[in-house]
Amino acid sequence: MQVGRLSENGYILRISDEINIEANNLTQNLLRMIKKKYGIYLSDIYNTYNEICVIFKNNCRKKALLNEITKLDSSPAEGSREIYYIPVHYGHEFSPDLSEMAENLNLGADELVYLHYKKIYKIYFIGFLPCFPYLSDVDERIRYGRKKTPRLRVEKGSVGIANDQTGIYTVDSPGGWQIIGRTPVDLFVPESNDPFKIMPGNYIKFYPVGLKEFYLIRQLSDENRFQIHRERFSGY
Repeated sequence: MQVGRLSENGYILRISDEINIEANNLTQNLLRMIKKKYGIYLSDIYNTYNEICVIFKNNCRKKALLNEITKLDSSPAEGSREIYYIPVHYGHEFSPDLSEMAENLNLGADELVYLHYKKIYKIYFIGFLPCFPYLSDVDERIRYGRKKTPRLRVEKGSVGIANDQTGIYTVDSPGGWQIIGRTPVDLFVPESNDPFKIMPGNYIKFYPVGLKEFYLIRQLSDENRFQIHRERFSGY
């Protein structure tokens, strides 16, 4: 583990030089251990693919705590995880980049869509926007670079691809990912007692819905009456 200074109370713990599911499993397991054992000393903690940012509270024994943390065994134990099933409408005005991507990748639009939703994606971490999930390991056949000129506004719910990653814009935002669909489900509901509807370390499975079903789910979600279907499984 490499330790770097971020600020007076902040440190970056680099768990691995690799970016893959194994390194992320180590990273997320160590984060859970730190929160459980040392949470009272922290003002914030979060992870990326292979790093953890630890922000200590003022006037705590930072060097001693860091020494203890670096000796923790972060080998991930098999445990219970969840798969979130997220509906997506691939089409119409919700997928402005789909046709160009399909043409440049020598695929049919339907084939590109199928290759996107057939996989189960791990939530490696949350970042960029509130509850924006970074989902990696997109099928090699549909990997596609970011837009050269980002859009000034990407609609909430937009599902995009950037290289080997896919993700969901949880609020309206500028963005450069290639947009291939939209989910009607709100993943970030700030006024709720439970504002974050998905959590890192779990998984997402997209499934296609028609336009009529999209607007029905959209209405239910706006009224906070739509429940994301979840399934538990044992594994990493």
